[in-house]
Amino acid sequence: MIGMVRTDSGGPVALLMVLLVLVATVLPAWAIGHAVGTRRFTFSALGRSKAAWVTWLVLLFVFGDFAGFLLAIYYLTKVRPQLNELETAQAVSTPRRHGTEAAARPRR
Repeated sequence: MIGMVRTDSGGPVALLMVLLVLVATVLPAWAIGHAVGTRRFTFSALGRSKAAWVTWLVLLFVFGDFAGFLLAIYYLTKVRPQLNELETAQAVSTPRRHGTEAAARPRR
């Protein structure tokens, strides 16, 4: 018919493709954000290089297609839990210096 626009968007296949692209974008971005936000000391304590992890995650996210996605999955499932565990242990074992609490309290 003249003047009619077809509105078929592809159905479930199109939805699946959108979800795959979303996951392939969000997971590497999450890995990069976590790596950037983690202290260099924590990476070093595990014998890893923060600079190398951030560099590889960013480069493969931008240029690596599926390799960036795979590296992000590896980082999030293997490296991130180790970093988080070490940061938690450091936070628990690090004593606060005297006066830290007083400096953090608001003045009256």
